[in-house]
Amino acid sequence: LKQTLQHFLGDSNTEDTIVHTVTRITGGEVFGLQLDVEQVIAAAASLAVATTRLPDNFFPFIASNGRRVRVSCRLEPLMLLKTSARIGYRISRRIVETPSDIALTDLEVSNLSRADAFNIDAASIARGLQRLSSDVSGEVAPTLIVPVSYSTLAHSPSLTKFLGLLASASNQVKLGLVCEIVDFESAPLAQIETTLSQLRHHCAHVIGRHHPKMNLGTLPSGITGLGVEVPAIEGDAEFVGWMRTVQASTKSHRAALLLFQL
Repeated sequence: LKQTLQHFLGDSNTEDTIVHTVTRITGGEVFGLQLDVEQVIAAAASLAVATTRLPDNFFPFIASNGRRVRVSCRLEPLMLLKTSARIGYRISRRIVETPSDIALTDLEVSNLSRADAFNIDAASIARGLQRLSSDVSGEVAPTLIVPVSYSTLAHSPSLTKFLGLLASASNQVKLGLVCEIVDFESAPLAQIETTLSQLRHHCAHVIGRHHPKMNLGTLPSGITGLGVEVPAIEGDAEFVGWMRTVQASTKSHRAALLLFQL
């Protein structure tokens, strides 16, 4: 509520805020008890970010739309083009319906609930680390790009849990984790900058997934790179033309450009 008031009104006075906790719902009526706002704020501020245990399994779950879904992940090598050196990996994920294994579209994923988004983000880290330990022959990767949705970062309890997952994963890379916000372009600028200030304490860099069909506005302070997923392309000439268009649209932004699924 404080963040919402601050965003729309530019101010959030505690004395103007009244908070109740629901005690019971009877006969269509909601009964509540008024809380001390200062105590609520103090209690929230005192919550330390504890290490959150990674999920033990990756079984499908029933999403808010009633569909049974699971998270499928693979590791993409991350290469520095100047030296052709592998500098880490990226967790590439697909959210698929089971048992058909049909992938959900970006729009379908964006319409899922906040709880679904957190489950997907948590499963992505767990599956990615599982792949890292089994596919990389015990090698400690320099860095690992981890996907996360803005709805997870914007919800304080989900953010706290996610930061705990990052803490659990950080010891498996040498140079720190990189968080890739997959939907940063649809997030309000002021709110995402507030979130980034917390996120940057727990990872080496934060990048944003750029969708070339969307107009790229002002980059939030704290976004140091833009990741673009390369579409299916026929031949070098088509790729060069596509790449020049992407470079032109991102040229004015002082951010590293990363090409995924190239």
